[in-house]
Amino acid sequence: LEMGKLSYITGDYETSKKCLENLNDSEAVEYLTADYIKLNELNNAQKILASKKIDKNRILYKYYLYKIYKLKNNKKLNSILKQKTISIQDYLDLAKINHFEGRIEARNKNLANANKKFNQNPKIKFTIQELQYKN
Repeated sequence: LEMGKLSYITGDYETSKKCLENLNDSEAVEYLTADYIKLNELNNAQKILASKKIDKNRILYKYYLYKIYKLKNNKKLNSILKQKTISIQDYLDLAKINHFEGRIEARNKNLANANKKFNQNPKIKFTIQELQYKN
């Protein structure tokens, strides 16, 4: 799992995919979906999203749908990015999306707000380190 995540973060999507394909961990499934999108293997990404492996209510799920169907409508992306954050996962999802979209200031703001609201949760600290690797 960690090798797959690191490979993804460093842009080696093929290696990441190979590391994650046979894992059933929820985080592995998320990164594998992102690998497929980056590699333009959209049918594989669609299969994952059609399964019950990713919560259909998550902000990240909506973003993956947006990327798979290559929607040109920026209003749709903006509505995803403006979704109300409630849970720690919402904050982390928005931080990842902003990171993927190259919105570094927005990503940092999401992480700072999550850190403030959830009192330095270790999951947030790890995500901060992970996403800031590729500044």
